[in-house]
This record gives sequence, C-alpha cells and structure tokens, in this order.
Amino acid sequence: MWRRIAFALSLGSASLSAQTAQITGRVTDPSGAVVPGATIQITETATNRLRSATTNGQGYYTIPLLEAGVYELTVEKAGFQPADRLGVNLEVNQIARLDFELQIIGVTGQITVRESAPLLEREAPSLGQVVRGSQILELPLLGRNPYALGLLVPGVRPALGMNNLVTDLSSTSAVSINGGRNNMNSFLLDGAPNTSPLQNQPVIFPNADSVQEFKVDTNNYSAEYGRAAGGVFNVVTRSGTNDLHFTTYEFLRNTALNANDWFANSTGQPRPPLRLNQFGGVAGGPVVRNRTFFFASGEIARFAQGVTFTGTVPTPGQLSGDFSHLLDAQGKPATIYDPFSARPNPSGAGMIRNPFQTM
Repeated sequence: MWRRIAFALSLGSASLSAQTAQITGRVTDPSGAVVPGATIQITETATNRLRSATTNGQGYYTIPLLEAGVYELTVEKAGFQPADRLGVNLEVNQIARLDFELQIIGVTGQITVRESAPLLEREAPSLGQVVRGSQILELPLLGRNPYALGLLVPGVRPALGMNNLVTDLSSTSAVSINGGRNNMNSFLLDGAPNTSPLQNQPVIFPNADSVQEFKVDTNNYSAEYGRAAGGVFNVVTRSGTNDLHFTTYEFLRNTALNANDWFANSTGQPRPPLRLNQFGGVAGGPVVRNRTFFFASGEIARFAQGVTFTGTVPTPGQLSGDFSHLLDAQGKPATIYDPFSARPNPSGAGMIRNPFQTM
C-alpha cells in the first residue's frame, strides 16, 4: 500500500514566484521619433494589480517581475492620444516586446488593440515551449502527473520505464531531452529549486489543478539555470484572484474495472488487486480585493497493486540430478553437457564440451 499526501497554501499581496515575465518596448510618434517621458500602466486583469513605468530618453521602457497571466496596457503622454492594448498573455519566463505608436491629439481617436495571437519571443535566445494551464486541465493524465505533459515539447522523449503514477517518484519524470540522459534535467517550482540530488527527479509533484503552466527549456537557456545538462522545467503554481473558485475531484482505478493479466488468466489465477484513488481539491479567492489573495490545494493518493510474476523452477527429479525427462525444442531428449569440460575446438572456431553419460 502506497499513500501520498500533498498540500500547498499560498497567501500574499505580491508575487512569491521568482519565475516571472517581463515586458519591454519602445514608444514613438507617427513620424518614428521617440517619445520620452510617456507613462505605461499595466494591469493584471485577474487581480487588478497595477504597475507603471516611464520611457527613457530613447523611448524605451521595461516592466520586470510580472506574474504569468493576462494584462492590459495603457500608454499616455501629454499632447498625444492614449493607446491601449488588451488581452496581453504573458507566459512564464517570457520577455515580451510591445512597441507603441502614439497619435497626436486631434488626428485620430484613442487607439485600442486587442491581442489575438501569442506574442513572438524576440528578446530571449533560449529554445523551449510552454505547456499551458488549459492543456494541463483538459488533456488526459494517467496518475495526474503534470510533468508527463513535457512530452508535448519538441525534443522531449520518454525514457525506458517511465511511469506516470505519482506514487512512483523515481520514474515519473524520466524524460530525455535532445538525446541527454533522463537524470540530467533540472526542476524549479515557483522559482525555488525542486530537484532531488538522488536521481535528479522532482521532490514535490504539484497536483494538476494547482499548476498554472510550466515551461520546458531545451537548449540555449540562460546561465542562471545551472546544474542541468539536459533541460529545465519551470513550474508556476496558481494563485488567488478577485473571484472565488474551488474544485473537488476524485480519480480512481479499480480491479473490478480491469481485465485479468494474461499469464494469470492462462493458469487460472484471479485478477491481481489494483486500487488507485486520487482525491482532493483546490480553492482560491480574495482576502482583501485587489490587494491580498489566497490559494490552497491538497491531494491524497492511495495505491495498492498486486503483480503477477512468471518463472521456471526445477522439478523434484531435476533437483536430485535426473534430467532424463528434459526435452529439446523438437521434443527429443535433450543432451546435457558438462560445463567443466569446455575447451577450445581444435578443429575450428568455438568451444566444445563433453556430454554427461545418460542413465
């Protein structure tokens, strides 16, 4: 019987995650000249958190340390029409480039752009892919192990013996990235190291409902992600918002729902027991609207499984040295050789042996 219990709780008014995103860009006027001193305000739509920045003398701005999520941007400057950009989806560890062109007052009305396509990654040289929350929640997951979805990333392949059950910690994340060994990867959870020094597997396996998204960097990643010759898994967990959300669930596998093992069935043995119950829930919401939020998750896994093994054992006669009933593949009495008589073949290649005398 295996039992796994995992609980997580986050409470705060600011991001506790070091795995953040960043927005940078340049503000110009219709002639292409830079606009220094423009104010950029960015608001996270789920929590109404507000950040701001000002363009420098070259018209550039940068807003770092942003949580992964959906944002709205507004750019304002005296003498120009404000410009809005809505639905900007930032992913974990992304550096997004957003440029603005402000129109002079009296020429046009306010400009609003709604993002409809993912932002291109132009500011970072690393290769990788983000596994989004919708994929984690909607794709089938045997054992509800979110790391198994890393196989969606190009260059990631399962290693021999990979098992998605969260009760088998040594093989749940055994993946090879770009030909590397399956114990060469590094794992981060909300910016903190989450790699076991035993076999380089994750220490904590967050349940699928608590993961917002994660990114698998497969090549050319920054030097800040050291100690990995394969790839880097950056996992970001969910946080509370201004809306109250909660979920409860149970996933099960049971002997009554499975067919018998072929070998057990051929010998008249009953089905080996298999009972896997994974149940838990998540809840998140506001403590103080627009300021402080909470998010909690918990999961319990109970697992019991019987395994059928097959093997060959000697008969009572063979145990006493009687091999007269031993037959070869053609059904004829097999020849038993004396292993201590093995010697090079004087007439050619290979070895020869002397057979035991038959009784």
